[in-house]
Amino acid sequence: MKKLSKSSPKSVWEKGWKQFNKKVTIRPNQQVIRHILKLFDNQISGKKILEVGAGSGNDSIRLSKLGASVTVLDFSPQAIKACKSIAQKEKAKIKTILSNCLHIPLKNNSFDLVFSVGLIEHFAHPLPVIKEQVRLLKKDGYLLIDVPQRYNLYTIVKKIRMLTGSFPFGWETEYSVFDLNKFSSKLKLVPVLFYGRGSALIQKLPPKLRAHFSKILNTVESTPLAPLICLSVGVIFKKPKKHLR
Repeated sequence: MKKLSKSSPKSVWEKGWKQFNKKVTIRPNQQVIRHILKLFDNQISGKKILEVGAGSGNDSIRLSKLGASVTVLDFSPQAIKACKSIAQKEKAKIKTILSNCLHIPLKNNSFDLVFSVGLIEHFAHPLPVIKEQVRLLKKDGYLLIDVPQRYNLYTIVKKIRMLTGSFPFGWETEYSVFDLNKFSSKLKLVPVLFYGRGSALIQKLPPKLRAHFSKILNTVESTPLAPLICLSVGVIFKKPKKHLR
């Protein structure tokens, strides 16, 4: 059996984002954006938001257009190029930072919200990555982490692809609600919400069936079952006023 390296080399992301930049697409994660808006009662004008491991920055660009003051960070120059390209097309204002997520060149207690979608699963030891994000949060600020959910069929397919070398994103793991909840005690954070979103099946269906299945999926995503069965699971933590590092 092929031994997997528990890392996703920078070259993997540079290659992927270089391909993306040949045909830039704009697809914000609507479920993620809805949860962020709800945190602030749909009043995000002037809120300081940081996306770590931003990739294309689609979610942040959408939040910027809704009035937030947005910063995006990625260690891939090609990803930063994608962020800038989409922001220009969308006439959105964002600040971009090319940096490793383990050592972010920003001040403590700077942001109302720090979020990542599809980031920490690429780290065998994610705690330092999350600690750095918590450091940047204001007291009473929110941390959103969105990752692959462990208990679904796609996880099996992904593991097989990783073993055969056909998975395009290097090494990654996945999380359950229980796994994510453990971060709350380790980092002295308060869990606010667990959610689930998406399905690996939906893109494989014919267009007519896809539309029907999307309605069913939307219903499932609004239930307590979503974090347990959907493709991705997300958690939102709050940094308490008396947070101790």
